[in-house]
Amino acid sequence: MVSHLNKKFIMPESLVEFFDEREVDLKIRNSKQTYFGRAIKKFKYEFASLMPDLGALFNLKNKILGFGYYGKGSSVRGRFICNFPENVFLGDRVFVNYDCIFLSDNLIAVGSNVLLGPRVGIFTSNHRLNNDNYFTLESYPVSIEKNSWIGAYSIILPGVNIAEGTCVGAGSVVTKSTEPYSLYAGNPAQKIKDLENKLC
Repeated sequence: MVSHLNKKFIMPESLVEFFDEREVDLKIRNSKQTYFGRAIKKFKYEFASLMPDLGALFNLKNKILGFGYYGKGSSVRGRFICNFPENVFLGDRVFVNYDCIFLSDNLIAVGSNVLLGPRVGIFTSNHRLNNDNYFTLESYPVSIEKNSWIGAYSIILPGVNIAEGTCVGAGSVVTKSTEPYSLYAGNPAQKIKDLENKLC
């Protein structure tokens, strides 16, 4: 059972404006899946992973993946795993490198000009810390604002907002929302410094 709690989470205004301008409703769309439906989805993902990252095939590949929104110039590399792609909203020029994992029981909204390194994990669900039942899940949205860079093998946990211009060092675990134009690294990720030139 997944409970879609908002945890006082407010989607960043920049992301809301971006998707509103494109008449895209940032709304949870996941529904119950049959075993057959899961099998079809797995087949589609495997097929998309075999497609080379060449020109016109980018659009076909990402149409097969079935995102809630897929911006201009964006690309998702092979071996991508996602349980509810319809809850993933990618802005323009988003690059998702190989082997990334999105567990999108809730919304994952990514602004424009965002880079995700290989094997980045974005998780919107967690097991509730009940002594009598760890199987109860709760989910919170995750957002990444524009001009951000998430290093390889990093993990972003439920309810986190990656602020505009944030750089996250490789292998970091981001448990709390970040400040704009800052460098974060570690487990748990801590602010290392401000980025004065506002470029990653």
